[in-house]
Amino acid sequence: MAGMLLWPPAVTALDTAWELGVSQEHSDNIQRNPEGQEVADVVRTGSLGAQLQADRSYLEGQAEVRVDYLHYREGTFNDEVRGQGSADLTWHIAPERLSWQLQERLAVVEERSTEPLSPGNRQQVNVFSTGPDYRLRLGGSRFLDAGARYTDLRYSRSDNDSQRVGVQFQVGYRPSPVLENRLILDMTRTHFPQRASTRDYDRQDLYGRISLRGATTRTVADLGVTSIQRAAGDDIGGALARLAWERDLTAVTELRVNLAGEYSNTASDLLGRPEEPARDPAAVESAADVFFARRGDIGIRHETPRGSLALDLLVEDREYEEAPLDQLRTQASLILGVVAGPRSRLELFGYHAAYDYDATERRDVDREGGLRLRYRLRRSLEVRLEGARAERMTNGDTGEYQENRVLLELSYRG
Repeated sequence: MAGMLLWPPAVTALDTAWELGVSQEHSDNIQRNPEGQEVADVVRTGSLGAQLQADRSYLEGQAEVRVDYLHYREGTFNDEVRGQGSADLTWHIAPERLSWQLQERLAVVEERSTEPLSPGNRQQVNVFSTGPDYRLRLGGSRFLDAGARYTDLRYSRSDNDSQRVGVQFQVGYRPSPVLENRLILDMTRTHFPQRASTRDYDRQDLYGRISLRGATTRTVADLGVTSIQRAAGDDIGGALARLAWERDLTAVTELRVNLAGEYSNTASDLLGRPEEPARDPAAVESAADVFFARRGDIGIRHETPRGSLALDLLVEDREYEEAPLDQLRTQASLILGVVAGPRSRLELFGYHAAYDYDATERRDVDREGGLRLRYRLRRSLEVRLEGARAERMTNGDTGEYQENRVLLELSYRG
């Protein structure tokens, strides 16, 4: 409820699409072991994906899901079914008065944050959140919003599942079509059913929000305070600040900036940032903990008929209340695409992340880069050939590795 979602451009109808794919990938170090202990394997994958995008009088939002079946030819790992996806849907029961929200995140996360993200160090996580929103017009440009949410976080193997129940009240004022001011009160209770009740906590957020949506610029800013009462341990509290800013620099170039300083947890983090669940250091070992995060990220998107550029930079500092995983993360990712012909496209991609752990003075550096070629055999049939190299450097006793991968994929989109 308290997160800031900047919706994609609206569509005029209900759009659906699906994708079917098969692939084969060779890795010379499938377990991401240190030098001298490499194990090679070939992963054969069958994939099925579906997408939904809607902007109708009764339904708006978007949803996508992908299910993969992975077979390891050499038997290094057991065959597995893996799902990933997201959904942000709003059902307008009574237009401009009563609606029902649904959010869903299905992702793969790491279990142990200081070990490489190999098939043996990951599991599924599912975050589901739903509830009603009601708006009462107070006359003129003033309104009162009330809502409730039930959030369920479930892991496929660990005992860190949690449920959260919350209510929200907002008093708003819209002096113009592009400006909106709100005062928001969030109250939530989080429960861990498979753990001791001492992990449970109550949380209250009180903050003001300013939203400005112009022709080329969109800004949402929050400022307030957070108070958390824990069943065990000292109560905690502090400031809450968030800023989401987007600007269309040109018709083909967009700049995005996000800044935040706030208390968070795994469920809130996955719901708020679905684009990178696998890279997130909120591992299963800290899923029952509360942390204070200071983060800033910048993203640039540039798309033309001749090529594209996607650049993302992130800096994040996390302070956990219990887990000894306090860390500073710096991250950069780049995808540069070039149209090589009427049916082909080349993409150069790279990723760099550094993790500095305060408690152990450990430093991990992850790097990945490669080149992929996309070729359209037909309008809906595409072949992808990709080569990549990934590595980790660390001053710790374990975790260092190098891996080379080659992937061939055939996909059909309907």
